[in-house]
Amino acid sequence: MTWFLYLVSVVLVVVGVVLVLYTDWMRESLKAVLFQKRFRFLSSIPLAFGILLIISAGWSEIFWLVFLLGVIALAKGLYLLFGSRVNIERALHWWLDKASNQLYRLSGVISLVLGMALLSWVR
Repeated sequence: MTWFLYLVSVVLVVVGVVLVLYTDWMRESLKAVLFQKRFRFLSSIPLAFGILLIISAGWSEIFWLVFLLGVIALAKGLYLLFGSRVNIERALHWWLDKASNQLYRLSGVISLVLGMALLSWVR
């Protein structure tokens, strides 16, 4: 399962760099994908990542962090699957339309740091 941890860490680094450097492009790309109103279908992605992160937590030097990331991803997937459509659309509308570019860049920096930390903690 170390391959999965390497994959997740590289994806986090790439997403972080793209969020920091190409903020407007990323916002428009997310709008194109997320406004198709297929929340039930999209919930399978964080659900799968969450389960795989929980399983692969033992292959990391920092078990609790990978396990916590898996639980957060699992909770996100369950919320997208069973949550109220109105609340999901309201949260997406805020993130895609009202959130500032600085918030996008901050989330990119957090993703970049988290990805690099995870990359260095894989056994």
